[in-house]
Amino acid sequence: MIDQAILLISSNPPDSSARGANRTKNLLGLTLPERTILAAASAGVRSFYVLYQSRKDPLPLFRIRAAALKKAGVRLESAFLDELPENTPPPPDCRGTFLLIEANSVLDPEIFKQASSLNIDHNVKAVLKTEESICPGIFLMSGTLRPALIRMLKEKRTVRLGQEMMKELAPEAPWQQFEIKGKFCIRIESRHDLKDAERRLLQTGRRPTDGVISRHLNRPISLFVSRGLLKLNIRPLPVTFANLIIGLASAWFTAQGGYAYMALGGLLFQAASVFDGCDGEISRLMYRTSRLGAFLDTTFDALIFVAYFSCLPLGLYAASRKPVYLIMGALVLACLIFFYAMMIRFIKKSGLSGHIVKIANDIKNYAHQKQYPIGRIDRAASKVVNIYRRDVFAFAAFLSAVFNGTSVAFSLIVLLCFLESFYFFFYSRRELSRKSGLQNRA
Repeated sequence: MIDQAILLISSNPPDSSARGANRTKNLLGLTLPERTILAAASAGVRSFYVLYQSRKDPLPLFRIRAAALKKAGVRLESAFLDELPENTPPPPDCRGTFLLIEANSVLDPEIFKQASSLNIDHNVKAVLKTEESICPGIFLMSGTLRPALIRMLKEKRTVRLGQEMMKELAPEAPWQQFEIKGKFCIRIESRHDLKDAERRLLQTGRRPTDGVISRHLNRPISLFVSRGLLKLNIRPLPVTFANLIIGLASAWFTAQGGYAYMALGGLLFQAASVFDGCDGEISRLMYRTSRLGAFLDTTFDALIFVAYFSCLPLGLYAASRKPVYLIMGALVLACLIFFYAMMIRFIKKSGLSGHIVKIANDIKNYAHQKQYPIGRIDRAASKVVNIYRRDVFAFAAFLSAVFNGTSVAFSLIVLLCFLESFYFFFYSRRELSRKSGLQNRA
């Protein structure tokens, strides 16, 4: 496990065509060195030796969240190349493999995760190769080469690396090449490079658990919104609360009844489903994930869901004055409360994370576990479980409200909520019993 890195911060390019590559330029809310340090720290790097080109370089690292890094056990040490005396000792902790990174490079976060798990032989240099090309701006080096590296940088009077310079460094040292699954590694030299890096980084905000509606409709919109919020330096928590307000507003408008109010409520409910991804995207892209944020996101999702489908029968009753909608609404509310109570109990006893999508994926994959006998109900549940995803429910509610089919859709929702609670009751009991039996045998 590689836990140390040298970060090279060069002066801004003197030519006018590269002004967009200014190191103080924000890339989705973070400067390039900030993004590099936080990405590497999230992959397990705990010690950074930051080497500036010159004290004249206008990019101090005071903006990096020092308290957050200190809490994570990350140590920063900095120096200026033009002020290093001739006989400067190499950076501390010269043992083991380290990452050599240029701060003007933007890498797929997956590259740091995979690179930090690698190790190389004694007195060896290594490069990383992605699906596209050799990664510029990042190298793996044996700790024995650090003194030679510092001497070469002082002789060249630059911290801008390249393949030729690396060949000059300890030419007798052999090269290794590691192929990794990262998708991009971009050296920022122009505005075009910066825009390309921004576009590619935004795509890392997608989740492998995204459903069809989320992947093709919700996520493109939420990433566009997140891009604007990141440029305004908006943090995730206010976005979470703003989305709660949108969701509760959708429930209030729906409860008023009538086509206009219910259509507006359906639109806001769909908007809350779309913008629900923004806080997670911002937190991942700015490395601000927290347990509190994840808890509030999950809790508010459930609150919006329950509020909307509790107010939907009130709106139908206000428009038609038929008491049957109130009875159906009471049944839906009872089923939802029962379902979430069972889910909380299941999560606590099974140790799973509290995300409905993960539980839905477990149910979907249950039918493919040949070691456990399953029946027709399990097979049917594994086929239809995706319709219970929030993005599907929200989009269906929006369409039914716009096309004036809310009464029919609500009748279907009553049936689906009952079946969901009924199946999950037996599924959770069976899974907890099975896991308890496995623990007893162990």
